[in-house]
Amino acid sequence: MRDALNEKEHSRFSAMICRTVMALPIFNAAKTVLAYIPIGSEVNIKSIVDRMMPIGKTLVLPKVNRAQGWLELYEVRDLEVELVPGPFGTSEPRGDQRRQVDLDDIDLALVPGVAFTATGTRLGYGGGFYDRLLQKRPRALWVVGPAFSIQILKAIPVCEHDVSIDSVITEQCEYQSVIGRGGQKFRAQSQSRRDE
Repeated sequence: MRDALNEKEHSRFSAMICRTVMALPIFNAAKTVLAYIPIGSEVNIKSIVDRMMPIGKTLVLPKVNRAQGWLELYEVRDLEVELVPGPFGTSEPRGDQRRQVDLDDIDLALVPGVAFTATGTRLGYGGGFYDRLLQKRPRALWVVGPAFSIQILKAIPVCEHDVSIDSVITEQCEYQSVIGRGGQKFRAQSQSRRDE
């Protein structure tokens, strides 16, 4: 789906999505943000990642623990020095135990996905890493899926272990939970900044 976008569209839509994320009240209030380093045709949130430390936010990135099938979370202070190649073509923290972060300390999580629904259902890459992580999330943690509008589907097959997210943000619309966890009730808000 994402691969259908040409390079210019990918870049422009990614920038629009990033501006919307950074304008969210939850982003501005968050002290500690879990993000990801984009790969392939994922929404490029690098501008968000690059912006966090200069504005005083703690940047946390995931590291895949393949042996346990788990994502470990680490604070990153220098993207040039502290990232190493990870599995699946990702970049991830080296894994300094002194910088490990507990999920309870995260205020906002940005998570990638292959596809989403307007009600917060997320289709990942099949490994279940984010689902296992988010099953243990505290109620205060708000989870956002940056996505292109072509990734929004009417329905996605759901397994018992799949975890819904709170908000999906595309270049055209923000789908946001109005009453809380699990996509119980969502509303769509048009983007007024679409062509900036």
